[in-house]
Amino acid sequence: MDGQDGQLISSRMTAVYKFILPAMWISGFGLGTVGLFSSAFHGSNGDPPPPELKWIFLAVWIIGTAVWYRCCIPLKRVSINGGDLIISNYARQVRVPLRRIRRISEGRFQNPRSIKLAFDEDFGFGASVSFMPAQIFLWPWQEHPIAKQLRQLSNAN
Repeated sequence: MDGQDGQLISSRMTAVYKFILPAMWISGFGLGTVGLFSSAFHGSNGDPPPPELKWIFLAVWIIGTAVWYRCCIPLKRVSINGGDLIISNYARQVRVPLRRIRRISEGRFQNPRSIKLAFDEDFGFGASVSFMPAQIFLWPWQEHPIAKQLRQLSNAN
């Protein structure tokens, strides 16, 4: 998204975290869970796994899927072009003036770290969007340089 669409401020790994890793984890863990429920898996001695294992796998699969849907699947690709943000979900993109940002917050204790932008109205992806900036080593109390840059450009808190 460099060049005509401006300076890319979201990580180049966004598509991997948004599409590839969730698809691999959800389908892989799901197939393993289905296999346990269908008695497709047996130990090296031919015995089926303990019955509680299938329920543990099912719970982990449901919780893990919810985490992927909450944290990574909503991620957007974001760039700055002049006084605007260009926000994309890879199917469509919207242009949002930087002055419309009302709040900038970071998920400092999650990996990957994300930045959430809240706007004064819905611009097509809801009144807020999350994106994953380039990953650099930061202590939890440190602000990501991209969040700092957005604060300066938008005068948001």
